[in-house]
Amino acid sequence: MNPLKQAGFSLVELMIAMTISLTLILACTSVYSSLQSSIDRSQKLSNAQESLRGAHYLLARSIRQGEGLSIDVISGKQQIVITYGAEADENLFYGCLGEQQMSGAINTFKISNDHLYCETKASAGAPTTPSKLVALDVLSISASLATGTKKGIDINLKVAGMPTGGADTMGVTGFTFSLAMRQRILIDAGVSGGSNTSL
Repeated sequence: MNPLKQAGFSLVELMIAMTISLTLILACTSVYSSLQSSIDRSQKLSNAQESLRGAHYLLARSIRQGEGLSIDVISGKQQIVITYGAEADENLFYGCLGEQQMSGAINTFKISNDHLYCETKASAGAPTTPSKLVALDVLSISASLATGTKKGIDINLKVAGMPTGGADTMGVTGFTFSLAMRQRILIDAGVSGGSNTSL
C-alpha cells in the first residue's frame, strides 16, 4: 500500500458540498417560513369569517323578529337595541342568547374589549342580564337606520383578521350588510299574528 495515495474528498470538494447543503437548508427554511405565514393568515381569516357568521346570524334573527329598533351611543360607541312587540307573546321568538322573548323584551348588541356582546332584558324596567360574548374579535360596529318607508338597518362590522391589502379592503372598511325588520313590515302591512315560522 502506498502511503502517499489517500482516499477521501479534497478541501474544495468539501467546501462545494457545504455551500450546496447550506443553500438547500436556507431554501427549505424560506419555504417553511412562507408556509407558516400562509397558515397563520388562513387561520385568522377563518376566525374572522366565523365571527362574522355568528354575529350576522344573531343580529339578523333579533332584528327580523323585533318590532322596535334603535341605535344608542354610549361612551362614543354605537349599540343596537331591539325591542319585541306583542307578536312575541303569540309566536316563538328567540333572543340573542337563545331564550324565548316576550312582549317588551329588549336585546342590546354592543362592543366591549374588541368583542361583540349581547345583553337582554325581559322588559324595559326589568334587570339586565349580564352581557354574554357572541362574537370574537369584532373591533367596531356602526349602524344606520333605513330611511323613508324602509324598515331596517345597515350594519358595518370590522373584524380582526380580515384581508387589508390589494383589492381586499374588508379589513380596513369592514363588512356591511342590511337587515329588514320583517316583523315590523308584517305588522304595518296588516298581517295579524305574523310569525317566524320561516326563520
